[in-house]
Amino acid sequence: MKILPTVTAILLLLMAFPQQSRLAQLDCSDTLDIFFALDASDSLTLDNFNLEKQLVIELLQRLIDVERSAKAGFLTFTETVSNIRTLTSSLAILQFELRDVIYDSEGTSLLAPITYVNDNIFNPTNPDLQPDSRKLFFQITDGRDEINSISQLAESADLLEQSNVTIITIGVGDLLDLDQLAAIASQPHEQNLITFSDLNEALGNISSIIDRTCTIPKVQIVSVTVNSSNSLTIRWTPYTFTTVISYKLCLKVGPGECNITFHDIDPTVSEFVVGDLLPNTLYTISVFAFTDIGITPISNELDGITIEEPGTPLQLMVTSVTSTSIAVSWNAAGSGGETLAYEICYSLTSGGSCEVESSVDGSITEYIQNNLEPNTTYFVRIRGVNAGGSGSYSNEEIAATAILGGPNLVSAEIRSYHIITITWTSSIEGVVESYEICIKLNGSDVCAMIVSALATDTSKIVFGLDAYTLYEVSIVAITEQGRSEESNTIIVRTGERNPGAPTSISAVVLSAVEIQISWTPPSNDELYGIILEYFICIRELNTESCLFEQTHNATISPLVKTQSGLDPNTVYGVRVRAMNGGGLGLYTDEYQVTTESLQAVTLTAETVDATRIRLTWTNTNVPSSLIIEVILIIADSPGGTAPSFRLGLPNAISQDYTVEGFSPATTSYFTIKFVTTVGMTPVSNEVSATTNETEPSGAPTNFRAELISTSSIRLLWDPVETDLANGEIISYTICYGVVTDTCTELNVTGAMELTFNDLEPGTTYYFTIRASTAIGVGPSTPAINATTNDPDDMELILNIVDTTPTTIDISWVVSSIPVSSYEIIISTSVTSAEIQIDDETQTTYTIMNLQPYTIYNISVKAITPGGIEVYSLVKTALTNEYFPSSAPQNFTATADSDTSLTVSWGDVIEEDRNGIITKYRVCVRITSSGFCLSLAEVSTPTTQTIVSGLTPNTEYRIFIRAFTSAGAGPYSTPITVITLPEKPEVEVDVANGPLVTISGNISDSENSVSVCVRLLSNTSTECINVSITVNGTNFSGTTEELDPNQEYEVIVIATGPGGDRESDPVIITTLPEAPEGSVMNIQSMSNSTSVWVNWTEPIAINDNNITYYVTISIGGEVISTTETSDQFVGFTGLEPNTEYNITITPSNSVGNGTSTTITAQTEVCLCPPEEPDVEVIVENGPLVTINGNLSEIGGAVSDISVCVRRSSTTLCTNISIIADDTSFIGITDELDPNQEYEVVVILSGPGGVTESDPVTITTLPEAPEGSVMNIQSMSNSTSVWVNWTEPIAINDNNITYYVTISIGGEVISTTETSDQFVGFTGLEPNTEYNITITPSNSVGNGTSTTITSITEQEPPESLQIVSVDKDGVLVTLTPINPTGNSIPIDHYEVCISSTGVECDRIIIVQPNDNLTFRIYDLTPNTEYTFTVVAYINVDTGPGIYINSEASPSSNPSTATISPSVPIDAVANLLAVVTKFYSLNVSWDFNATSQENVPTHFYVCLAMTSGGNCTINTSVTADVNSVEITDVEGNTVYFVMVYPWNQDGLGPVAETMITTPTFPTLQVTVDGTALSPYEIYFEWETSGILLNISSFTVCITVKRSSNCSETIYGQTLNNGEVVFSGLTPNTTYTISIIELDTEGDQSTINVLTLLEGLADSPINVQVATLSSTMLRVTWEPSNETLFSNLTSWEVCYEADRFPETNGCVTSEVYQFYKSILSLEEHEYYTITVRAVYSNGTGTEFSVPVRGRTDQDAPSRPISELSDYEQDGVPKYTWYAPPLIDQNGVLVYYLVVFEYEFEGIEKSISFREDPINRDIIIPSKVTIPYNISVTPYTIGAGPTYLLIGSEVEPLQVQGPCPDSRIAITVLCALLAAMIILAIVMCCIILILAVKKRSTVYSAV
Repeated sequence: MKILPTVTAILLLLMAFPQQSRLAQLDCSDTLDIFFALDASDSLTLDNFNLEKQLVIELLQRLIDVERSAKAGFLTFTETVSNIRTLTSSLAILQFELRDVIYDSEGTSLLAPITYVNDNIFNPTNPDLQPDSRKLFFQITDGRDEINSISQLAESADLLEQSNVTIITIGVGDLLDLDQLAAIASQPHEQNLITFSDLNEALGNISSIIDRTCTIPKVQIVSVTVNSSNSLTIRWTPYTFTTVISYKLCLKVGPGECNITFHDIDPTVSEFVVGDLLPNTLYTISVFAFTDIGITPISNELDGITIEEPGTPLQLMVTSVTSTSIAVSWNAAGSGGETLAYEICYSLTSGGSCEVESSVDGSITEYIQNNLEPNTTYFVRIRGVNAGGSGSYSNEEIAATAILGGPNLVSAEIRSYHIITITWTSSIEGVVESYEICIKLNGSDVCAMIVSALATDTSKIVFGLDAYTLYEVSIVAITEQGRSEESNTIIVRTGERNPGAPTSISAVVLSAVEIQISWTPPSNDELYGIILEYFICIRELNTESCLFEQTHNATISPLVKTQSGLDPNTVYGVRVRAMNGGGLGLYTDEYQVTTESLQAVTLTAETVDATRIRLTWTNTNVPSSLIIEVILIIADSPGGTAPSFRLGLPNAISQDYTVEGFSPATTSYFTIKFVTTVGMTPVSNEVSATTNETEPSGAPTNFRAELISTSSIRLLWDPVETDLANGEIISYTICYGVVTDTCTELNVTGAMELTFNDLEPGTTYYFTIRASTAIGVGPSTPAINATTNDPDDMELILNIVDTTPTTIDISWVVSSIPVSSYEIIISTSVTSAEIQIDDETQTTYTIMNLQPYTIYNISVKAITPGGIEVYSLVKTALTNEYFPSSAPQNFTATADSDTSLTVSWGDVIEEDRNGIITKYRVCVRITSSGFCLSLAEVSTPTTQTIVSGLTPNTEYRIFIRAFTSAGAGPYSTPITVITLPEKPEVEVDVANGPLVTISGNISDSENSVSVCVRLLSNTSTECINVSITVNGTNFSGTTEELDPNQEYEVIVIATGPGGDRESDPVIITTLPEAPEGSVMNIQSMSNSTSVWVNWTEPIAINDNNITYYVTISIGGEVISTTETSDQFVGFTGLEPNTEYNITITPSNSVGNGTSTTITAQTEVCLCPPEEPDVEVIVENGPLVTINGNLSEIGGAVSDISVCVRRSSTTLCTNISIIADDTSFIGITDELDPNQEYEVVVILSGPGGVTESDPVTITTLPEAPEGSVMNIQSMSNSTSVWVNWTEPIAINDNNITYYVTISIGGEVISTTETSDQFVGFTGLEPNTEYNITITPSNSVGNGTSTTITSITEQEPPESLQIVSVDKDGVLVTLTPINPTGNSIPIDHYEVCISSTGVECDRIIIVQPNDNLTFRIYDLTPNTEYTFTVVAYINVDTGPGIYINSEASPSSNPSTATISPSVPIDAVANLLAVVTKFYSLNVSWDFNATSQENVPTHFYVCLAMTSGGNCTINTSVTADVNSVEITDVEGNTVYFVMVYPWNQDGLGPVAETMITTPTFPTLQVTVDGTALSPYEIYFEWETSGILLNISSFTVCITVKRSSNCSETIYGQTLNNGEVVFSGLTPNTTYTISIIELDTEGDQSTINVLTLLEGLADSPINVQVATLSSTMLRVTWEPSNETLFSNLTSWEVCYEADRFPETNGCVTSEVYQFYKSILSLEEHEYYTITVRAVYSNGTGTEFSVPVRGRTDQDAPSRPISELSDYEQDGVPKYTWYAPPLIDQNGVLVYYLVVFEYEFEGIEKSISFREDPINRDIIIPSKVTIPYNISVTPYTIGAGPTYLLIGSEVEPLQVQGPCPDSRIAITVLCALLAAMIILAIVMCCIILILAVKKRSTVYSAV
């Protein structure tokens, strides 16, 4: 298989013809057989074919002229071969025959000539071939092969090359497929693939073609390998083109000439090692060969960089030393080449030869060298090593190994948290000069502290340690000989100390009186021990003492504490501190937190019945324990004020309350608040509830009558007063008649007016009215009367008869007055006009030229001969809707796919809408068609639609028009859109290697096709374009440019006029190929018995998985074969000093790559000793014996050592060994007891070092060493707890502790435990106990330790309060009597606290003092708490534990020094009756003490002395009188007054009064609202009158406490008054203040009129527009006040589907509304009302019914009338009324019936429902009948006009009757004239229609 370079590489190589000055030329005297293949395809043209023949002739002349020993031939090819001329040596014959070749002009097959030449011309059996000739095949072409794949071309060319044929391809033009030419041309392509832009350029470069044809190829460099810092190895492919004499190498540093050359390199080699180069330098290398035919061109160039030697390691330092080891560390070099390894040299002199040398990996920066000589000074240095060589040595460090032996560390005893005492022994031979103690942090390798000790010392106190820290302690001796070995290590933890402050303190507010505090422990570096407990302090700001204190056990998580009992909205400071075994630590910084304010509760209300409302509330903020009472506020309006009621504590807890005594159907507003011990909460949310309805208790108000005409009376009324309606009024009952005692009843709903027609003129009628709720009927009003007018009275009544889009028909009626003229006044919101009518008899008029869908106000003015003007009422009319005048704006369409478009648009221009746009219609046409293929109707407000079901690749024209209810507007200007092509169907076939075939089909052969292939792993890369052949709707293409074994995405793009359409992506994976080439960069390593080989993968593995077969052989015999997927393999068990051949073959699933063989030599063996057998014997304690056998061990043994260690990671404990040739033995007792050890024996010899398998042993235990440590004790009054840590060494897995407690030498109890904690209970309080702890294990006991612990005292008894007075408190202290062994009391401390938390002061009492004593200087009116603490006096030295010298506090005693309530009573208490039902109470008050002054006075009226209050109130302390109302007449009252403050009531003062009998008085009041701003009020009085000279009439907003206006009268006679300046639509309460109202009504509520109050809409009608849409129209009332009107509200209720009920609104001047999206086949009840700016509205109109089903029209058209327009007779008519259309009018059926020559005929046609304007057909003869029938879903009634005499438009002929002689000529002339007239008529009709269309649009 050929290796095909990419197109890019080929183009770069072919950009120019290289001019090599020393190129070797073929010896063209060689025998040549040359054959040409000429392209004769249709893409070439005849002229170019002639130039191609000329090119071949000139090449033949040049090639054969050089040497006559040559033959040549040719053929031409298209899809086949022809014009074949076999090989001949006659140039003349060839030229002659070539010029006569005929141009074929067909397709191209590059494969056809190759196959033919291979089978026939260069077939070895061809007798025309010359022996040993050089065979050349030229193939010339200008195109590409659309038939055969690249792989087919390459395979055929390979076969031809196997016959030693060199293929030269010459490509001409810009249609070439260079990949195809590269598949054909022989390697190298830069020599054998030649391209030109055209044949003229080729003819101009004949010499270049000859030169390239005769040029020998260059050498190929394969690789450059770096050997060292100054050496490279260059490898190239052996040159086989001809005989090589020698090679020459060229090395360049930078551009330019060669810096280094190597001549005369052996021709048989293909690699060369270059030395003496500069380190870290880039060399560019090339090679060429001297051959028997000349010098080859310079080869390709490769780069090689020499390696820089490693830099010098930095900061070498010795980290630890033992007697046989030195540990060092260093830093990597900061410069130089990469370090692969370090060499560490240990010499005995500075800079001397290495006594010991070790090597470690370059990534390691520390090393321990073992097996050094004890007590020896070494000079240590280190250097780096890499392939470039060895770097420079580092700094030199000096280290001396220690002498053998060392001190024995005995103990490290804790003295305090920062002090330990270290004790040791020493048996070192020689003179000790000093000791050096190393103290390390546990786990560290570096001494944190080094302490020196004298040679005579055996112990040392070490200061300055960190608290509660684990240290490792060791010691070495400094002798004359040097440092000793390091001693054993003791791990010790220092004692605890006071901890640091906790961290992250915070507090969260839980409620107004509660917070939650959280914190985290002190930071790790401030724990200083184990935290046992936390203390929490809460204090008020700017105070020192804690208001609240709590503790928290540190073992309990989370660290959270809750504090309650706080004050609301108060800032507190919170601090926390920790306690460990070292004591209490620091407080945290104070965290400030503010408690919540008291929050309002959440209130809800629900109706119980007509008089009761139940309230419930939710309280989330105030604990119920704090609530004293609940205050309820009830108001009549939102946010209003009203009296409050105190509910008492039980209601606060139950959280619900039922309020009684409301009026029916009354809305009340409620709020509540709490009175708590910590203040009053804010007011809750306001809620409202309405009591249930009952029957009205009052009649409608303002019942009145208006005279309309001689026969009509209009009744009007206002609603029942709100307080008396008792619910929603649903109907009114009117009773009327001509006498007062009999009447006829009539019910009215939805209105507050009624007009009676057809009454008798001049007759008096009586009327009453009563209102009804859903519950019942209320009382009737008093009767009113009205008399109809006399017939002589005049009236002018205007009626709206009909409307069209541009006209309004009106009529009017005038009676009893002569009229001389009329004037019609018409106006809109912006224009007005008057129409004068001089005909006094005219009573109808059609107002023309109006705007569609516009509101007009119309009135008629009648003028009498005397000049009197009489006006009708103004009426409003809305012209009908018309179809829109223009199309929607911003019309766009885009193609979404091959079958759909998205169409969008904007609104119709507002002035062109002519109504409400209801829908849009989108028409889609094929460009060539005049019909809509698709009609899409879209209802407003949608302005977009998707049109689907279209044809791909098709151009469409799209139109849009808008509709109102009247019909369709004009279509828009069309826009053109082309749909996208269909999605291509794609199949992809993956063949051998990277060959991929793509095929499929498209829907339209006119579409172009392109293919994008890209890697799936990176779809952002550019596409690999594939050449595609399209045949009709099918397409196909192939490519070989893809990489093998890769995943690709294939997408086919079809491009049509409408755009691009991509296929669905097809995911493929190209097939793999066999690996390309052999493995590279092979390296091997070996020792005496093993060989390891590694390599890198071949140039291309061409598969996901690759396997390597590695064979090792010797002398041709295969020893082993290994299969691996790694790039590394090793062979072991080989013979030393032997040469092995190793062959590596790459392979994948397709096949094998090229094998590569290398040679590897094993090293000469210096074999280490074999592994010894080891036996270890463990005896008593730590005694261990190690022995082994050496008799059967191979390899020389020069040294034996034993390593005993705790684990493989720790240092060895070396053991002295005694050995001979057959065995060895070692004994040690230095191991720790009861520990697990690992024993390893190391044998050293000339061949290396061998370790035995480790033997794991466990030493036997010993008795515990020393005593227990870190003893701590805690106690309470009856118990003692002790804890400790284990001794220095327990020397056993199991340890037991014996703990004894005694008193005075007498043992009380002994406990055995394996824990490090024990407790003793049932002890005496305040007693000293001795506790002894002895550690013990299976071997024996350790040292006992005794401590002393003192139990706590019990709390003293509470302080007895003997007496309390204003001067202080007399108390008695009960002493504690010592018993048994208890410790005597030293003194007592009495704490006096006014806060209950901290002591205000402390009194010290000695046991021998008088224990009954008085405490002075206490604050009056203050409660104090008294507690007692007893103290003992004991020694608290070392080993003595006492929790506290103080006892717990006694239970508190409390006493309040003096009361805080007022102490003075009021004086001069007086109660006087001042007016009806009222008392005035007054008093004096003088305080004798400023400390107990009152804040209020509480006034109580009781029926008995000191009894319960029946009436009560309170006033502030600055008031000394109060008015009490609602007292009973003829009643004895005891009036009591208390001074009081927040702490309670003071002394009472009492007086008695008897009220007089109050007189009775009957009062009748009445009130009427005259206007929105005025109320008329009147009253009548009767009954017994008091001698009162005046009274007050008060008007106020309902239930308000203050009169907003008062009027004073001098008598109690009947009276009346008008209140003005009031607020519209507001209820006022008017009352007679001074009068007795018991049993009588002296108060009335009156509602002012609504500003702009209007009657309900009238003439409400419903029309069916569709099966889901109704249209409602109405007229305003004559009393509509448009200045305050904001909208009309239309409500609709379904009979069966209440979920569709709703209301819609309409603008002020829009007296219609369409209701959309209703249920089909459903009846709806429709009502309309006016809505005003203050939010109120009129009563709803009389309900009307509508049904959503369409039906045929129920009424015919009206007023079919004729008229003439531009001389053309026409008919027009009015549509049926909208309510009678029963749906959407589709068309009118117009029929003309007439008789022609005795035969009855008819003409019928459909007329657009918008047009209603027809021309009389000219065929019709008069008289004729004309009928018009409206159609919706069916036919409506037919309007028939019989016997019409209106003539159609006729044409008269000009021929005379008397000229018979010229009859024929006249007939011809008449025919021509008629024809002309007909044409004119047609033009006129068209013009008329056009004009009509234009008129309609206008």
